[in-house]
Amino acid sequence: MPGAPSVIIQYSQEASILHSLVFIIAIVLGPSLVSPTLQRIVRPGAKVLPTRIAHSWTVAALVAAVLGIALSHLFASPIHANLFMHAVGGGITSFCLTMSVIRQAQLKLTLAQLGLVLLGVGCVLGVANEIFEYALEMLTAGRLVFSRDTHDTWRDLCANTVGMGAAFLVWLALAKPRRQG
Repeated sequence: MPGAPSVIIQYSQEASILHSLVFIIAIVLGPSLVSPTLQRIVRPGAKVLPTRIAHSWTVAALVAAVLGIALSHLFASPIHANLFMHAVGGGITSFCLTMSVIRQAQLKLTLAQLGLVLLGVGCVLGVANEIFEYALEMLTAGRLVFSRDTHDTWRDLCANTVGMGAAFLVWLALAKPRRQG
């Protein structure tokens, strides 16, 4: 609307609350909705068995999301806060969610396959988040603005990828998974 003032809201106030609620609902419901479908495609006839390990990955995803959102408000710079939120709340959370789905669906992946799946899921979730932010901007006629410049989306996607990559490397170092293939 011409002449209407735009309020730049960089992940704070109403935008942050709405964004966070949708994100947390997706974290809680996502693995339980995706795992059975994935397993029917990959391993027809097998039952999905939610395991304690799969649930612990979902809890880790919730913790990462909450920490990413809560701690991002400690940064003085909105750009640094946004990068932190996307690296932790986006990348690390996506890693944990992907691991939860893989564990629940009982998929057997080599490290190379796991790396490709993580990269793909991270990209898909990151793009979905950016589309969600854009939709919020459009639905509120520009009163909620998630970006200060034309590079915001690219910074967010890079931060998501760095966060997921860092989580994968930490997991590799701590879990010492069996090397297959």
